Amino acid sequence: SAAQKAKLCYVLPFYDPATATHYAHLYELLESASHELDIYLIVGRAATDARPGIFAHAHVLAESGHLGMALGYLRAIVGARVRGYRTFYVHYHVGASIAAVLLAYLAGARLLIWRCIRSRRYFVPWSLKPALLRRKLFVDWPTVILFKTVHRLVTCSEFMARYYAEEFSVPDRRLRVLENWNDPARFRLADVTQGEARRRLGLPPDGPVVLYVHTLSEHRGAHLIPPIARRVLNEVPGVLVLIVVDGPYLNQLRQEAAEQGLTDVVRCIGSVPNREVPLCFRAADLFINPTLDEAFGRVLLEAMAAGVPFVSTDGGGGVLAFVGPRQRRYVVPTDDVSAFASAAVEVLQNADTAAQLVEEGTSIAEAHSLEAATKRFVELVTEG
Repeated sequence: SAAQKAKLCYVLPFYDPATATHYAHLYELLESASHELDIYLIVGRAATDARPGIFAHAHVLAESGHLGMALGYLRAIVGARVRGYRTFYVHYHVGASIAAVLLAYLAGARLLIWRCIRSRRYFVPWSLKPALLRRKLFVDWPTVILFKTVHRLVTCSEFMARYYAEEFSVPDRRLRVLENWNDPARFRLADVTQGEARRRLGLPPDGPVVLYVHTLSEHRGAHLIPPIARRVLNEVPGVLVLIVVDGPYLNQLRQEAAEQGLTDVVRCIGSVPNREVPLCFRAADLFINPTLDEAFGRVLLEAMAAGVPFVSTDGGGGVLAFVGPRQRRYVVPTDDVSAFASAAVEVLQNADTAAQLVEEGTSIAEAHSLEAATKRFVELVTEG
């Protein structure tokens, strides 16, 4: 019964089963963990008609505006404590984390927060401009305070744990690692052929398809896609680069593709729910990840689970933290377009190489399964 389960209050910024983001994996984890934990879910925002009904207890904030949301989180968190929840786990949200920290020290609660970004890169410079000053006072400073006061800072890899230890002096005793995960069964699509996947997506039945599924921004290397596509096309005629995402760089990407004569080569179909992404992987021969910064790269786990080889930049080091020795040959320095394109061509033209990468990647994806992550997650939130 729920009364016999360990209690956990989980604070989530938003809930939408149709999301295209990594939150889809998080919902799967919470649903899996709910079989072993009594989870009280606090949600900042939920999509219309998307109530998180898989949990016995869930509270979606009705407030709006920064102050209203802050007070809403505080009331919900205090309410959860009154209901007997003393372990709180906050996913990214700074305001909710501060409220939980206050509660932790005033009412005997315990707080874990999740971070998997190089936080200091997003800190703004000192300025009297209202927007920057608000950001400094209500995001940057509170983040530093959180890292110094939270009971456990949970992150996605040992690579990122070292980052928080070095950049924010978080002691090892307060750092924990919960590596990203995937559900291999959901991404495998063993009953769908590549031809069928392409037909459903309206893609040509023949010719190599290169897939990009990530935030479409310069931060993620979107500006490198056209020059990479041009170099690959010179060696692999008929290649199609499929962009399955939206983002701030979308219009610029289309313009650059047109200017370079790549309109028929770079095809953007927009963002799709993560639950539909496996079909896109099934249609592809290669996945590319030219990101400039990558703390882990869950999308690479998705590619491995789907049985698609990939070429990636090292993302500043985060990618190298979990790939295998064969794949390392196809992880190139950040911003090296020539090396990236050469690696992509080699994988596309060599079936044996592609098969070896798929074999290695499948093993890594299995090791990062939803089942393994659930076990680790339960250990984290129930430890003393």
